[in-house]
Amino acid sequence: MVLLSGYSWHDPNTYEQDNLEAFNSAAYGGGFGFGLYEPEKGDHFSWYVLSFKDSNSNLTNMIASARSPYWPEKSDVAVGLGYTVFIMQRPDIYSGIPFPAALPLATIKLWNAEILGTFIPKLDAGINHGNVGYIFGRYQF
Repeated sequence: MVLLSGYSWHDPNTYEQDNLEAFNSAAYGGGFGFGLYEPEKGDHFSWYVLSFKDSNSNLTNMIASARSPYWPEKSDVAVGLGYTVFIMQRPDIYSGIPFPAALPLATIKLWNAEILGTFIPKLDAGINHGNVGYIFGRYQF
């Protein structure tokens, strides 16, 4: 499995304009991993590593696992809603010390290719934090 990272969206209602203009939305990067399909339902389980440029153009690294049930089941063209759990390292969070997290994961599957997206919610009442959408893709060999 190959992963390609592509885009970060920052909610304009939760960030000041100066921050929005400074942010990197081109979250380019890549990774690799392996995935398994559950034969009875067609659910997809994957384990992967991914590195990409974050909002501040710093390199972010993660090792992760994901599960995506699909509808319709066992179809080459389907949508899915699942989750990913991971350990991430970012230089601007916890001074670069890796930390665990979990996020929802939505997917559109077209045969062996998928477009995946997640949402990082705002967790505090302050401004300039959270409400970020992240889109990436994977191709299963």
